[in-house]
Amino acid sequence: MKYLRASLALLPKTSRSRFWILTSIKAAVGVLDVIALGFVGLIGQLALAESRDETLVGTSEGVIRQISFGATDTKNQFTFLTIWVLLFFVGKAILSYVTNSRMFKFLAREEINCGRRLAEGIFKTSLVETKRRSSQQVSQVVTQGTIAAVPRVLGFSSVVAAEGALLVLLGTLFVIIEPGLTVVLSVYFLLLGTAMHFVIARPLDSYGKTVAVTTSDSFRTIQEGIRTFREIFVLNRADFFVRRFVNSKKEAAEKTAHVLTLTTAPRHIVDTALIVGIALVGVFAFSQNNPGEAAQSISFVLIAGTRVAPSLLAIQGALAAIRQAGGESEGVYELARSSQYDLTEMKLTVSEADSLNEVAPNSHGVSVEVDNFSFTYPDREIPALKNITLSIPKGSLVGISGESGSGKSTFVDAILGVIQGDGAINISGFAPTDFLHRYPGKLGYVPQETVLIEGTIAENIAFGCSDSEINLKLVNNCLEKVGLQTLVATYSEGTSTQVGEFGGFLSGGQKQRIGIARALYTSPDLLVLDESTSALDIDSANVIKNLIEKLRGNVTVIIISHQSDFITDYDFRIKFSGGSLQ
Repeated sequence: MKYLRASLALLPKTSRSRFWILTSIKAAVGVLDVIALGFVGLIGQLALAESRDETLVGTSEGVIRQISFGATDTKNQFTFLTIWVLLFFVGKAILSYVTNSRMFKFLAREEINCGRRLAEGIFKTSLVETKRRSSQQVSQVVTQGTIAAVPRVLGFSSVVAAEGALLVLLGTLFVIIEPGLTVVLSVYFLLLGTAMHFVIARPLDSYGKTVAVTTSDSFRTIQEGIRTFREIFVLNRADFFVRRFVNSKKEAAEKTAHVLTLTTAPRHIVDTALIVGIALVGVFAFSQNNPGEAAQSISFVLIAGTRVAPSLLAIQGALAAIRQAGGESEGVYELARSSQYDLTEMKLTVSEADSLNEVAPNSHGVSVEVDNFSFTYPDREIPALKNITLSIPKGSLVGISGESGSGKSTFVDAILGVIQGDGAINISGFAPTDFLHRYPGKLGYVPQETVLIEGTIAENIAFGCSDSEINLKLVNNCLEKVGLQTLVATYSEGTSTQVGEFGGFLSGGQKQRIGIARALYTSPDLLVLDESTSALDIDSANVIKNLIEKLRGNVTVIIISHQSDFITDYDFRIKFSGGSLQ
């Protein structure tokens, strides 16, 4: 139940209601199964009466006449009963297929929506919250995690509900036919189901969690190995990464083997239990009754067991699957419990292209006001920034320096709005997050190492825009500003040239200049370069220097650089030391 509640909490209220409606329909379809089974019972009574050369009387006889349209001939009655059994069983099968299809299509859509809401939460929360988890953990949560939490947990929960309702209906029918024997069988199968649950389903919970973690670890190892291929090759460290990958893979494989073994066990257990039950009832019946009544009891147990067994197997299999999927869904549930995320609400994301021509509140750049701002990382006691107060006029060229760990990058993160602390930061009168929402693209940022997405040069510059939204004229203009237009023109596909995974086909300096072109694509009024010139050669650095001179006075530019001579005539110089201004 805990996994069902946790997964339902991921859905909006209307979707939760629809889930229960579809589940109720699936359960109601079981009525057809019970009716068909009742007709099978009538066939048995009719056959028994015929074998004894007797005539059926009472309720059974009246029902058979009604559904046989008044036929009195036994052969015709058998024919009509058989047709009704086929109609109800086939009808039940068709309706079950349709309702299952509707249910899983519905859950597939909800899984997509949940993944979207989760991704929005990840990309829109603070940087501190996002960095609490590795990229591999986040990838596992938004891919495998949401599949486990929505289609699997909820889908199998609906199976448990539908099959459970069917068992209740069957039990009611069997009580009418054989009350005493039904009670005995109910206790027998209940004990069997409980035993299987504790022996099989519970271990799958921990196995599911282990598989999720070890799969994430093996994925991370391969990803890290690819990104550090040159170092691994030169240092001859391939064996280390292979061993680490194999160890993670080995644990995942072992737990997966346990899962597969446990999930196939119920069928053998139920089959054996059914045979044992029939044998015990047979021994008891023959010792207490005449052969005819004993045979009737055995026939009842056989019919009841063969119909109850599939439902028990379905319930047991679904419970086992829920346990396993629930373990794999823990990451999703954890995010859902966090106050940083609201997975039941959908928020529309404004496309950058839709706001590309938005005008910033001030011409010639924007001003930045910092008032007594402090910030401490959650896992540390010493503040990364302490009581920072400064004013940057619009259009200024500002240089920020300081030793590693002095607070420079944390200060930039605060201006970008990716972290929030005590005190206030305003960009032309707006808090950073409000400025970004009001004027998308008007704040440009270039990190120390530009990460390129797998795609074309144009897609990397017009970052986050679809092909139909890309302004190629603007792309070429940005390439010209960073001195790459001539180089790109030599490529046979021009700006449609693929850059490879993580920009593997480009040099470090070329990637960095594309990162600067990306920041310029939206015509920002505030441009922040965080150690962005460290990978540039002399010629590239001169190109960027000339670019910054052209931007001076029209764009507010903040440069973090260890190269004190990169720009010689800043309007302002700011030096950090120990989280404070010097």
